[in-house]
Amino acid sequence: MILKSISLENFQSYYGNQSENEFQFLKGVNIICGSNGAGKSKLFNAFHWVLFGKIFTNHEWIITESKPKNFISNKAKYNCEEGEKIKCSVKLIFIADNYESNDVEVEYTYERKVVVEKKNNDWNVVTPEQLE
Repeated sequence: MILKSISLENFQSYYGNQSENEFQFLKGVNIICGSNGAGKSKLFNAFHWVLFGKIFTNHEWIITESKPKNFISNKAKYNCEEGEKIKCSVKLIFIADNYESNDVEVEYTYERKVVVEKKNNDWNVVTPEQLE
């Protein structure tokens, strides 16, 4: 399988919807580079979150299922009013050869998401973390 794209919505430093935070990959080697604080490690965390439900922070791996406020974009939380909801999601799209028909590729999509709501200056989980 080959990675085709990753899209992020309100995940760590990636604020906004998936169409604003989409990265396309080409067949072969792809290099992700940027200065300090540009989001390279956060992008790594996005891959790991979709596949394993964990992120790396403060020199340790944390399971995110019970701690959504730890990885939802701070800007999204700051801009959220009382009673509003925030969706946080990461979607990976892979392509693979179809072994039944060599001239066709099959697309596989994996998306992990969670929805929280601001209540009394805290975050309540509306839709628990799930992988689709």
